[in-house]
Amino acid sequence: PKSEIGFIGEKYAFEVLKKKFDEVIWKSEYAIRAGLPEGKDGYGYDFECTIDGITRFVEVKSTTTNNNAFYISKNEVRVGHENNNNYNILLISNLFSENIDFKYLENIFQYKQEDSFFENSNFLVETDGYKIKFK
Repeated sequence: PKSEIGFIGEKYAFEVLKKKFDEVIWKSEYAIRAGLPEGKDGYGYDFECTIDGITRFVEVKSTTTNNNAFYISKNEVRVGHENNNNYNILLISNLFSENIDFKYLENIFQYKQEDSFFENSNFLVETDGYKIKFK
């Protein structure tokens, strides 16, 4: 199930990030499931990672395929834009295979002057639906 993929992906990410950063704080609710004392969802990222006094916010995206695509929430996009100098995505693919791979995408919300979230040279944004609210 999706929640298992998310949890195992974050657990793997925790180990990877601890090797890269001086301090890693697991912020999401999965931290509690992993045995840590606290964690909650809604921050717009899963980990706060610090190295040389600089903190980066890391959102983990996990998939069991080698597809270089992922879903991102409206809140994650908002937080990413608010912290575009220190917001990263760790994309973990082939999660349950021997070919597990990860891509560390730094500052993906920093665009060239003429670019935007929907129109840029780094990635393609596809919408797969809309929410309708009646007035």
